Amino acid sequence: MPATDSLLNRLQVQGRQVYSALQAEIERMQDQLEGLRREASRWRAALQGDRRSSRTSTATKTSHTAKGRKRGAAKKTRGATKRKAARRGPTIDWDGVLKRLPKTFTGADLEKATPVLAKRPKARVMALARWSRAKAIKKVGDRTYAKK
Repeated sequence: MPATDSLLNRLQVQGRQVYSALQAEIERMQDQLEGLRREASRWRAALQGDRRSSRTSTATKTSHTAKGRKRGAAKKTRGATKRKAARRGPTIDWDGVLKRLPKTFTGADLEKATPVLAKRPKARVMALARWSRAKAIKKVGDRTYAKK
């Protein structure tokens, strides 16, 4: 048994060495990633014409390290821009639209059934694709569809 104990001890020592090497490599890569994030932030600020943000990101370059910081807790720059909410079109009850359409209908019939989508014709195409995938309609001709 003493031979297996010494083998187990050697394996544990090697395992600790590998683990500490991996931890050191992870910390080195986190530091490198933080530097790349700061550089990306400076480029974004430069491309957006925000001078304050590029100055603050270079000032914080040496002020902190990745050690001890929780994942995702990166410092934010002062000149960060807010995203605008995406514009949404009117809410359409597509099941109701399909029920109101005749048994065989065309793209023109669909346009008449959804006049509020005059500025968003792609929504109609997406609805046709959704109905087709759901096997609710079948294409029978050029811009002509039949309900199943």
